[in-house]
Amino acid sequence: MKKLVVVFTLFTATLVAGQEALNASEIASYQTSEMKTVLNLEEEQYEKVAAINQEFTEKQVALINEEGSMFGKMGRMRKIIKNKNKALEKILDGSQMTTYEDELLPVFRKHFRSKMKK
Repeated sequence: MKKLVVVFTLFTATLVAGQEALNASEIASYQTSEMKTVLNLEEEQYEKVAAINQEFTEKQVALINEEGSMFGKMGRMRKIIKNKNKALEKILDGSQMTTYEDELLPVFRKHFRSKMKK
């Protein structure tokens, strides 16, 4: 019985540590910084993009931290991403949006997943 408690405690500690590593503000700041550099955002665009990144990253992190399997959350995650893209389309010009979708989104996915694994 003691072994079971120790194993459960270690497992729980690992999960909690992993969740703490997933920091919405850190991820949003990273995304905004990359977008500013790659997309050459103007100051007004930068401020709006920063707010959008923060809002939608918080929603993604909250969803990930909910009970349940990631498979069951996929539809809601796609909806969050779709809504974020719609918000960005109102701020970015066509060329910026294309660069965002083709170059930055794959990098952001990889970065987000790497944070989830920690």
